[in-house]
Amino acid sequence: MTKSGSRGKGYASALMEWATALADSLDIPCYLDAGVRGMGICDRSGFKAQDIEMRYGGQPPCTPMLRSKKQS
Repeated sequence: MTKSGSRGKGYASALMEWATALADSLDIPCYLDAGVRGMGICDRSGFKAQDIEMRYGGQPPCTPMLRSKKQS
């Protein structure tokens, strides 16, 4: 989660771009658990929501998301 004063400055996008580029270079898929506020950037980065909701120790629910290996 990004602190409120730092939102909208591209930090999450830069991190997501770096992580997905690394995964592509290694030819591996990516997995993450997204909260409601983070699903948009994950979707724009090629992640697809899985049909399940996860709950961890009383935390708000999150959605598992998967980004397949880059297609050659």
